[in-house]
Amino acid sequence: MSNEIFILDSDALIKPSRFFYPFDMFPDFWKFIKDEIITGNIKILDKVYD
Repeated sequence: MSNEIFILDSDALIKPSRFFYPFDMFPDFWKFIKDEIITGNIKILDKVYD
């Protein structure tokens, strides 16, 4: 088991949603990201979350 935690900035979410993984075409990808945020494996700054 890895102890790595990834911190994402806004560009790490905006660019994929616009160019590579649109929400409507890749909902499983975005569910994975959301689940990883909930479990704490991915962190995002409060300003990005808002």
